[in-house]
Amino acid sequence: MKKHNCRINVTDGVFKCGEEEIFILGGACGKVACVKKVIIPGRSEARVLVKLPPAGKKKSNRCVLIEDTPTKTSAQKLITARTLVSGSSNAVVKVLNLDDREICLNKGDVIGKCEEVVWMKKCSSMTGADLAKSNNYELVTELLDDCKSNLTYSQSIKAKKFLQRYANIFSSHEGDLGRTSVVQHRIDTGSERPIRQRARRIPIAKEKEVEGLVGEACLVYLDDVIIVGRDFEDHLQNLERVFAKIEGAKLKLNPKKCRLFRNKVSYLGHVISSDGIQTDPEKLEAVQKWPTPKDKTDVRAFLGLCSYYRRFVKGFSEIAKPLHRLTEDKRQFSWDGNCEDSFQKLKKHLCETPILGYPQTEGRFIVDTDASNTAIGGVLSQKQGEREVVIAYFSKSLSKPERNYCVTRRELLAVIVI
Repeated sequence: MKKHNCRINVTDGVFKCGEEEIFILGGACGKVACVKKVIIPGRSEARVLVKLPPAGKKKSNRCVLIEDTPTKTSAQKLITARTLVSGSSNAVVKVLNLDDREICLNKGDVIGKCEEVVWMKKCSSMTGADLAKSNNYELVTELLDDCKSNLTYSQSIKAKKFLQRYANIFSSHEGDLGRTSVVQHRIDTGSERPIRQRARRIPIAKEKEVEGLVGEACLVYLDDVIIVGRDFEDHLQNLERVFAKIEGAKLKLNPKKCRLFRNKVSYLGHVISSDGIQTDPEKLEAVQKWPTPKDKTDVRAFLGLCSYYRRFVKGFSEIAKPLHRLTEDKRQFSWDGNCEDSFQKLKKHLCETPILGYPQTEGRFIVDTDASNTAIGGVLSQKQGEREVVIAYFSKSLSKPERNYCVTRRELLAVIVI
């Protein structure tokens, strides 16, 4: 070592050979102990104040990694979270109690070990705000690239300015979830300790924040929002109204799930476009490939999926009647020709569903009703210009008492129900 002018500085953790310096990985190790008594309830976690080992010379700004160790008190029941802290004396770490009973940590109990961390390379001088701004710029670029085929050049310029203005409402990474105080919950647990659980989304906050815009500028279902517009300018105005509300509530949007400036969009199993509403082909693929039911559970599952799209099928209840009858409690499961015929007809009709139109404020509405021995049905349509547009189909199976009605009463029942 003398020959090559090598020296080891144990205090600073540096090996020096001539003019080259090599940092020695793994600084000084030590135990981490509780500063004061802490009681951790069963199946919950607590923030525990711990004392770090004494720092060496010139280590007032040291960085320490705290880890779990199997030699601590109640090793099989407690887990100490891995934590990176800076400081010379005390730190706060999370400790999880896996036991059903509470565990008491006394002052001086060892709950982990620590090791000084040496930075091998300094990070760039970019601040968190700069990094977020950079990430948001990339997000805006990706969102624009995704929709530019639907926009003219002038519309693309307006869309870019708009997205840059609201770039901060898009989540830049998985941990950027946003936090709102629009909705607050209070759960009275009486004399019992509340159970700590992971944070969950609160979709109602988004719905409450866009209150007043629903039905006019957008539709909301849980955390799914669809924003409408008659043309680009109207759509851009509605986007700004909704985005301003979301920004004010400090909520975040997942850019990977955002589809902007589209002429056609999938929403809750439907495809919505300027032509009208139709079933989503991707969702109906499950119907096409559905195997022949083997028991009542399979039949109920199939009917549940089909019923979601019953407004697209004229006479749905009449077609599905053999299958509904098969699910009755006291009826034995027997798959016959009528069931197979009903099964295949439903698959065929669902895969050939029409496009339903949108109701308009102007135009005469028309309701056609009909009744059979087992079901009633109807069609809601509207006169739009020179054509009659179907808005929705309706059908309902008759109960046993209703099947005893005369033809006139069944026809009147269809008018009342529909």
